[in-house]
Amino acid sequence: MTERKAEKLWRKLVKPVVPGSKKLYELYRIYTFLGVKRGELLLDLLERFSPTRGRFFLDVGCGAGGLAIAFTKRSLATVAFDVDPRYLEVARVWGEEEGVELNLLLASGENMPFRGGSFDFVACSDLIEHVHNPDKLAEEVARVLRSGGFLYLTCPNRISPRLVWRDNHYLLPFFTLLPRRMADCYVKATKRGESNEVFFLPTYPRLVKMFEKVGVKLYSRELEEKIREAERALSFLKETRLYKTVMHIVEFTLKHFYVKWICPIWIFIGRRK
Repeated sequence: MTERKAEKLWRKLVKPVVPGSKKLYELYRIYTFLGVKRGELLLDLLERFSPTRGRFFLDVGCGAGGLAIAFTKRSLATVAFDVDPRYLEVARVWGEEEGVELNLLLASGENMPFRGGSFDFVACSDLIEHVHNPDKLAEEVARVLRSGGFLYLTCPNRISPRLVWRDNHYLLPFFTLLPRRMADCYVKATKRGESNEVFFLPTYPRLVKMFEKVGVKLYSRELEEKIREAERALSFLKETRLYKTVMHIVEFTLKHFYVKWICPIWIFIGRRK
């Protein structure tokens, strides 16, 4: 299979700064270039909450531009930005290969160059754990979102057994439990990178409260899916008195045990008040 121009450019510009492990590099490359598919799935998800046609989208920390390409291919007004010019160069070339011209900017999520209330949808995918000031990022997201606008947010769960055993950035055991300085030494000692680039790994309550403080209510996608699965599995009890009691126990367990402690990656749909 012929390698695309964007992948060649990504290998030239990004590979030198990716952790030295060949396995890490390949996983990162594969994940990166599935970005358009992830963007298409995200749009299908957002359609369940609000029509997307005629709305304005912002991709914060767009990386190689997969989400922005998916949004633009559906003729949605989209702006994407990243703090690293290398990723923006890859995104431009990838967009051209996909037949779209991306509206790309060099900017920081902690200081967005937009007027308040400019966007109907904001995506922060695989980003918040890498910013130095996540509270400022949350403030900026809330500022640029219109009232009633939606946020798509992902964040690793540092205490999930799966990530404690092997984190999703460096594939290191117990990495997520370490203080930042020790994590930095760990990454260097294992030659997984020149330094630790994961700065923010919050607890579930910390993350939810941080966005509530700025007026964005977060709803867990995993919790919604698990509750629906439970409803289907327990449908045979629906006509009995037990159903409500059992579902109440299931929902409580999912909310206070599975989502907070087990789920490895949180996926949130947030709404601006």
